[in-house]
Amino acid sequence: MELMLGMGGTVEAIDSDGDVRVEMDGGGGSFLWNPMLLQPPSPFSPGDKVTIRAWSVSEAQAAQVGHGGWSRSMEMMLGKTGVVENVGEGARGGVRVKMDVSGDSKLWNPEMVLRGWVKPTASLSVGSRVTIRCLSEDEARAAAQDTDGREAAAAAAAAGCGWRPEMAQYLGKAGVVLHKYEDGDVRVKFDDGAESVWSYRLVLPALTTEPSPLRFHRVVRI
Repeated sequence: MELMLGMGGTVEAIDSDGDVRVEMDGGGGSFLWNPMLLQPPSPFSPGDKVTIRAWSVSEAQAAQVGHGGWSRSMEMMLGKTGVVENVGEGARGGVRVKMDVSGDSKLWNPEMVLRGWVKPTASLSVGSRVTIRCLSEDEARAAAQDTDGREAAAAAAAAGCGWRPEMAQYLGKAGVVLHKYEDGDVRVKFDDGAESVWSYRLVLPALTTEPSPLRFHRVVRI
């Protein structure tokens, strides 16, 4: 079995203990594997444009266990774009991404990487439960005022977006989306009844649990 490490195959069955029987490519036979040794083929390739999911810091930290770990600088990369440098790194097949803004290269859990440019609020709709990113006031102000050109700045001002000192008290707080604007910004009603418009850069959608990627007849890599 040592010679099969790194090879591909197809799932034939999963037994009562959760072990997975895989038929190896190239007529290599059928073997039972611990699921911790299996991973689906990466959907990413070097050079792909991707977005890091805008999960909360606690969710991102948990996801990074076993995938290169977590560093403080990664918090500012949530919801940001980059380019895939390498795939399949580490024991669990992480995705290495070079971020567009900072140029830093980090190893990410594949579940935290989305193909293309995806705004953090893309999946939100009216009624969605959200959390405002827990940043320092200076970081939040910079993100809220980071508009692209005069037209974007004018639109943000018209919608009531931007930054006001009283918004600092809601950093890290939860609320519900009342309205979603065309540029991705959202009006949020907080649990205390207050309402305000927030830049899409500062809003985290609720995490949804994804099903296990291992299924019968799925192609996997050891």
